[in-house]
Amino acid sequence: MIIENKGQLLDAIKDKLDLSVPREQKVEFPQNFYAKEAEKILDEVLRTDGIAVFIQNHAGLSKNIQADLLDWIKGTDKKLESDNPFLNEEIFVRDLMTWESAKVEKKLVKIEKRYDEFNKVSDSKIDFKFYENEFEQSEEIQNEEEKIRRKNAVAEKFKEQAQESLRLRKETWKAETTKKLREEFVKELLEKIRKFKELEESLSSICYETGFLWDMTKGEFKDSGFEILNKYTDLLQREESLLELAKILGKHSRAQVEYEKELRAKTSITTEYKLQNAFKGQIAGLKMSNDISYVLPSELALMKNPATKKLFELKFAQKQLLSFKYMNQVPTQKTYTEYEQISREKKEEQKGPIIICVDTSGSMSGRPETIAKSITFALMKVAVEEKRSCYLINFSTGIETLNLTGFSGGGESPLSILAKFLPCPRSNTP
Repeated sequence: MIIENKGQLLDAIKDKLDLSVPREQKVEFPQNFYAKEAEKILDEVLRTDGIAVFIQNHAGLSKNIQADLLDWIKGTDKKLESDNPFLNEEIFVRDLMTWESAKVEKKLVKIEKRYDEFNKVSDSKIDFKFYENEFEQSEEIQNEEEKIRRKNAVAEKFKEQAQESLRLRKETWKAETTKKLREEFVKELLEKIRKFKELEESLSSICYETGFLWDMTKGEFKDSGFEILNKYTDLLQREESLLELAKILGKHSRAQVEYEKELRAKTSITTEYKLQNAFKGQIAGLKMSNDISYVLPSELALMKNPATKKLFELKFAQKQLLSFKYMNQVPTQKTYTEYEQISREKKEEQKGPIIICVDTSGSMSGRPETIAKSITFALMKVAVEEKRSCYLINFSTGIETLNLTGFSGGGESPLSILAKFLPCPRSNTP
């Protein structure tokens, strides 16, 4: 489906969940069916004690609610379309609207029988007896034009009532069905927020991904799982040495910082001056030429004297006229590139997965097994904090490999797997 004014709807939902936005500055919900339903849902959710403030303090939670609300709109639209009980009547009424008056009058009895089938879904409230009488009374009119006009009016009125009756009944059904779906969704959403609170309190020391905790509210995480994880969390808080040991085991770093050498380009720009002789500048001396603009006045005087004019012409032809020599320095930029060798610290290599091997055979029962599983729990915390993969190899009479990675993927969550693996530790410390 295409959600009408989706951008405005998303902005309106976001502002509705954000208490910091003043009411007069909030984006209004679009004037369409699903936007109004979304507003009703948020009103019901935010009226619940403490929910508005809790959402305000969890930005990620607000985004998850927005996503769930859009999914509900799409799912509701799909359900209304697939469960539409008026589909056959809609097809029939669309066809009926194209009929001429004579056809409506002629087939009125058949139309009534067809509506008997439609009325099994909901009563159409169309008084067929009234329209039969109207058509009969029209037959008594002597004027043929008036008779046709009267019958046309009766047929049009019948078609309009059929269309309006269908619209009202479908809207009523759509509103009632949507109301039930909305109430169910609000109940589910409030339950998810409640479970999210519980998960956050229980698992905040294990998982920092808000989205993952929200995803876990969709499934069943048994109370025993909470009990086991909470007890091991308390145990690690009392025995900090176990967590420190896990961090040491999970480390993968060199004792000394390593350096590597590389060449780095160093670019410098300097200004140089070049001589240009194409125009006048500073007098640099004399030269021989036939450039009249540069010729010395004494040479030009030769041309004025009839006795020396021929000499001037000869020197001009041979470019032997004594002339000034000019030069001008024009600044130009020149780029020089040099290379220098430097030393830099090597980047730390990416840490690999944590692989835990635990012996749960009979010889490990009691305190050794509790210590081993406590360290397993601590190593998983390290893997989560450092965003590393974590695998558990459990060997006893057989070998079982458990994947404790994948906090955002599908399937069984790693916390559920871990809760099954860990026994409830006794109250005494290991």
